[in-house]
Formats: sequence, C-alpha cells, structure tokens
Amino acid sequence: MFPRSRKGIQAGFRIEMRNRGFTLIELAIVLVLVGVLAGIGAGILGLLIKRIHYNQNRERLEANVEALIGYALTHHGRLPSSDQCKSYLRNRKDAWGKDFVCVIASELVTYGACALRTTSLNATDESDNATHENLAFVLISGGPNLNIQTNNSTIKIYLPGDSVDDYPGDINRPEPYDDMVRYVSLNELQGKLSCEHSEQRLRILNNELPVGFENSDYTANIYAAGGVPFSGGGHYKWCYNATSLAGINILCNGNVLSPCVDPCSSYYQCDNLVLNGTATSYGSFRVKFYVCDSENNTDEKTLSLTIYRNSIYSNNGIPITVINMTSRTLYWNCACSLSCRWPVRGQRLIYPGEVVAANQGVFFSCNVYAIISYEIAVQKDVNNDTTVCFYSNGTITDNINPNNRCP
Repeated sequence: MFPRSRKGIQAGFRIEMRNRGFTLIELAIVLVLVGVLAGIGAGILGLLIKRIHYNQNRERLEANVEALIGYALTHHGRLPSSDQCKSYLRNRKDAWGKDFVCVIASELVTYGACALRTTSLNATDESDNATHENLAFVLISGGPNLNIQTNNSTIKIYLPGDSVDDYPGDINRPEPYDDMVRYVSLNELQGKLSCEHSEQRLRILNNELPVGFENSDYTANIYAAGGVPFSGGGHYKWCYNATSLAGINILCNGNVLSPCVDPCSSYYQCDNLVLNGTATSYGSFRVKFYVCDSENNTDEKTLSLTIYRNSIYSNNGIPITVINMTSRTLYWNCACSLSCRWPVRGQRLIYPGEVVAANQGVFFSCNVYAIISYEIAVQKDVNNDTTVCFYSNGTITDNINPNNRCP
C-alpha cells in the first residue's frame, strides 16, 4: 500500500469542505439578521402607508373646501347648514373611511358671505396658541385612530399626542389627538367670491336725483339694497351731510333727519329716505348719503340736487331735450352725416334761440322733414321737466311719462 501524495490530500480536503453545511450558530446569525431587516422594512412600510393616508386625507380636505366654496359661488354666497353639508362635499369620508364633520357659521346659511362683516364661528388652535374668529366653516377628520376628538360646538384644535376626547357624538375614548382640521375664514371666502363687485354688499342704489324747480314741490326717494337688514323698525339706518338743501327736508319714517356723519349711531331707521318739500332757492347742492345695516356695514354716495329757476325758460333758458319717437331715419340739422344721425328714441338738445331742421334721409339725399324751434319746445314742455317728444310730421308733445321717457 503506497502512501497518499500531498496533492491527493489537498483535493480530498476541498471536496470535504464543499460538502459541509452551515453550523447552527451561522444559521442563527442569518435568521437574526433577516428578522432585523424584516422589522426595519415593516416599520418603514408602515410609516410610508401612514404618510400616504395623511397626504390623501389632506387632498380630500382641500377638495371639500373647494366644493363648499363652489356651493357658495352658485348660491349667492350662502352655505348649506352643518347637517346638510355632507351632501355637498366632494369626499364624504376621510382616508380612513370615517365621515367628515362639517361646522358651518349659522349666519352664512341665511345671508351671503359678501353681506357679512363677522360670524359667530371661532376656533382655538393650540398649534399657534391663538383664537381664530369670524370663520366661515370648519371641516374635521377623525384621523387614523377613527375617533373624532375635536368638539364641533366650541372648536378647539389640540396639539398632536394630547390625550383627549372632546367630541360627544363619537366614541368616548381619550387617546393621543390625531384629528385633521381645516378651517376657512370669512375673509378668505369673500376673497374667493370677489365680494368687491357683488350685489350682496350693502350699497345705495340711486345714481342721480331728479331736478326740481324754485318755489315748486319736490319729492324723491333714496334706496339701498344688500347687506344684512335689520329685522324690525326699517331695514337700514340712514344719515346725510350737506351744507344746504334749498328748503327740502330728508325724512326717515316721517322723522326729519339732521346732518350727521355716522349712520350706525343714527337714531332713525327706515327702509328708504324721502326727500320732500318746497324748494326755496335755486342752484346745485351736493348731498352725501350714508347707510348702515345690522352688521355695521356702511356705504355712502354723493348726489347732486339741482333746483332750476322757474323764470329761466322765458329768459335765456336751459336747453330742452328732444326725443325722436318717429320710425324714420332722421338727421339733426345736417345733410345725412353719420355724426348727426338721430336714431329712434335718440335724444338731442335744442338751445335758447336755436332753430333746428330735422332732415329725412331718402336714397342718399336729405329733405327737410320738420323744423323745431326752442320756443315751441318750451311751450310744449308744460310740466317743466326740460324734455319733449318729437313725433311724425313734426308734432311735439310734452313728456308726461313718470319715468322721464316718451310713451
């Protein structure tokens, strides 16, 4: 028997090493490492899922905010009640499958946002240690613990992790606070609604006052709209400021107003103002009107009160407005130029001492249709409103329509 060579011994050792398995210690180490890695992976996965849910819920909150703003845009600035709100949300349930809670300012159910200055809805937010007033609405999500912890009557937003349960309509289970809350202020909603141009805002409607005549009776009304009218005693409070009114009184529910500058402290309240009396002098007087509603919204407008002398018609009188009531194509004192075309219901002024030809355009030529003189216009203006109506064949009649338009 021959001894084995060194090469043969080495080859056999390599074969033996290849056939040998892991020891128990090695397997244990591998299993521990796998467990650690699996635990780390599960933790990271859990955090990722939680973050995804939070992001999804934030998107749902913002989508619901836009849905309520859209509702206000199509309902004259009003919002649904807190009970009806869910029907108009884009996402009724949050990312964890629980219904959102709506809290709507009660004033916005009755009045449009553009009519209001304040609301009764407030929220205390511990994250900035402040109370946010005059809110339009609040949306609340119960968060991952499926337990709403924010009170929907007195809104208080707690710091994350605070052990609390302040919502009586859900599980009574104090635990770390994780609600997600989104609130929108009245100012924010008004900005979305472009309230500056809205008809909901309080405003004086009149743009001018009718003219009056010296030693003659005068009457006019000043109206307002929008805002939040008072529930009784007249819709608004009124005030005016003027150096003179030519003897004409301004009445509110029959009470004669005195000049002032603060309508919200006025003693008199009525639906509209009435200007009434006999003009004792002539001229143009500037009157500034103020109005205030129950929310202390205010508006003001300056109008001119013009009183003419009654004798002015016979001595260098003011111009008379002539309204064309014919159906013909007429031209005012010129040969068919577009610059002087006088359309149906078009208005032209005739001045003292002036004589005007009304020309009719026929087949590119102009023929005199009628002659109008200032003196005839003054004679026909029996009610002294400085307006007359011009009819076919040159007939001129007075304007007796109360709306200052020819019939």
